[in-house]
Parts: sequence; C-alpha cells; structure tokens
Amino acid sequence: MSLPESNQVKKLSYKKYVIKNIPWEKNTVRQKKYKEGFIFFNWLMAGYFLFLPACRQSTEVHHQEAEVPAAASVSLSTRGQELVGLKTEVATRRDYLIPLRAAGRVVFNPKNYTVVVARGAGRVEEILAYEGDWVEKGQVLLRLYSAEHQALQAEYLQAKERVSRAQGTDKELAERMLGSITRRLKLLGVGDEEIKALEGEGRSGEFLAIRSSLAGRIINRSVNNGEYVETGREFFRVADLSLVWVEVNVFEKDLAKLNIPSDCEVKVEAFPGQIFKGRVTLLADVMDEATRTFQLRAEVRNPGFRLKPGMYVDVYLLPREKEKILAVPERAVRHFETEEAIFIQTGPESFSLRPVKLGRSFEGLVEIMEGLDEGETYVTDGSFNLKSEFLKKTLEGEGHEHKH
Repeated sequence: MSLPESNQVKKLSYKKYVIKNIPWEKNTVRQKKYKEGFIFFNWLMAGYFLFLPACRQSTEVHHQEAEVPAAASVSLSTRGQELVGLKTEVATRRDYLIPLRAAGRVVFNPKNYTVVVARGAGRVEEILAYEGDWVEKGQVLLRLYSAEHQALQAEYLQAKERVSRAQGTDKELAERMLGSITRRLKLLGVGDEEIKALEGEGRSGEFLAIRSSLAGRIINRSVNNGEYVETGREFFRVADLSLVWVEVNVFEKDLAKLNIPSDCEVKVEAFPGQIFKGRVTLLADVMDEATRTFQLRAEVRNPGFRLKPGMYVDVYLLPREKEKILAVPERAVRHFETEEAIFIQTGPESFSLRPVKLGRSFEGLVEIMEGLDEGETYVTDGSFNLKSEFLKKTLEGEGHEHKH
C-alpha cells in the first residue's frame, strides 16, 4: 500500500522520513508514545555502541592473562614463603636412564589362546559355558550328539571283544584294529578316561563331550542349543589374558639405544596412572620398509585383565645408557594457554616467571630444553601460589593502566 502523495518522502534519510511523516500535532496521546519510543531507541543504540568497546577490552584482558609477559616478576616475603610451603632447588644436569617411548598394540598371547571347533558333525545338545565364564583345562563346554561318535564306540567295543577271543596272528590283527579305532576316537575329542569308562561299562556314551584345551575365559561363542554343525565349525574362543603380547614399532635409528631382552612398562589412556610391567622378548629380523620400523614383542602381565587385544598403548623401553640432561619436577612447571613457565628466584623475596621449552617426561620429571640454565635457582613447590600472586599483580597493573 503506497502512502498518499502528500505523505510521500522521496530521496530522504530514514530519520527525516520518520520526523516528517509522524503526525506530532494531530493526536496528543500518539505524540507522547512516538516521542518516548523514539528517545528510548536512541538511548538504546547509544548504550550498545558504548558497551561494545568495553566488552572487547575485557576480552583482551582475559586473553592476556593466558600468556606469559616478558620480565614477569612477583615478590613474596620470607614469612609468606614459609606459609605456602615454597621450596627451591638449583638446576643441575644429571645422568638419567630415560625410557624410549614407542607406540604399541595389545594382541592375544597365542600360547594362552585357543579356538574350540567341531571335530565331527553332529547336533548341539547342551551348552555348558557362555561368554565371560572362566573355564579350566579339560572342562566340558558343550555336549554334542554325533553319529560318527556312536559308530566308533560300537566299533571299539566289537574290536575289544575280538581281541579277548583271538589267538596268535588273529589276536595281533585284532589289536592293531583296536588301536586304529582308539586313535580315531581321540581325534574326535574322546579322552583316555572316557575310553576307559567305555571299556569298563561295556556300552557307548550318549553324547560327545567338547572340552577346553586350556584354562581361560570364554571370549566368544558361535553356536546355540539344537544347532547342527559340520566338521570344523567353530564353537568357542578361549583366552587367558593374564599375560598378553604387545607389538611395538621402533624406528631404525632407535635400535642401537635398546637392550633386548629387557624390561618395559606399558601405559594406556583408559587407565591413567596404572603401569603394566612387561619384558621385551623378541626383535623382528625384517624391517617394515613402508614405515622404516622394526617390530618388537613384549610379554606383559595383565592384572585384572584390563588390557584388551586391539588396544593401542604407550610402551616405555629401557635404553642401554644414561643421558646427562637438565630436568625439573613436573610440579614445578606452570601451564598457561600457549606456553609453559617456571619461577626463577632472583632474590631472597623476589621471583621471575620465565617461559620454558619442555622435552621428555619420565618418572615425575620433565626435561627442560630451553629457558633454564644450570646453576639457576627455581621453585619446585609452592609455584601455584606464586602464579596466583603474579596474576593478581598483573590484573591490578592493567586496571591502573585502564584508569589512566
């Protein structure tokens, strides 16, 4: 809908249009509302533009707190140092046995791992073990009805009878036949005790018992009750995870630093703070040309079965020789947003905050690559309180600058 010709305003700014087209004198109530709204709008816009720079300024101040300014220093009285438990130490290069960190992957120990399969066709009658169950060596895991098992038992009893009646050459042939049937029963999974029971009772057993060949936990089950299986069908996977293997990839340049066999430590992100002890037992004879690494194998003790096959872990390998480096306790390092720093004691009651470049971490220590010289005194304990005092001083100083 277009405005009447008398009210149309062409080529005018928004402000001129509003002032010209609002009927100020025609209605007193409307005039008051428009004036109040117009004034409020102008005050609102003015406040917005005044407040915006302050917000930006505040953001910049907080951002600066996360960085270590040059020549940052703070004072703390002797009494204050005692109250916060402040301790210092002289930076000294020492000999350390620094573990070499390498990436590794947990895998099954094949000595403690087995796949239970069907040695003959048949129908699963009863499952006696399920995922998560701990089973002992020789424990029955399921019972299978097998026609082959039934036939072999009958042949065994007949051969046993012939041996007892035969004489001379016939007896020798009968014994060879009995031995052949016995071996076939054992290949099917029938144990010596079951064969003795078969011989003693003089009748065949109803089901073939499928047993575990080692003690361990059922980690996988592939069949159900009533299922018909063919020879070679997988039933269970059983593993003892108390001792696992860890495959470690080490660069060619690091091989000369290592002793093999040697002890090692394994850490995993899922369990921070826990260390798994192990021993490197094998170095591969062939290098992976794609990655230029050699594979090491470590046998690692796994209390509580926390390490699972497939997990990626950090492996710390002991080197042949010690290194002389400058290192400080990890608690001495204060972390800022973009860098790390430590407090250097510059006087009895004065300290300066200095950025440092960190290297390797080991046994609660961290290597200092840059920023600290041998012979300087640095704060080991109580640096958190110094950082608080420093930040307080920094904020107060910036506050004075903004006032001026």
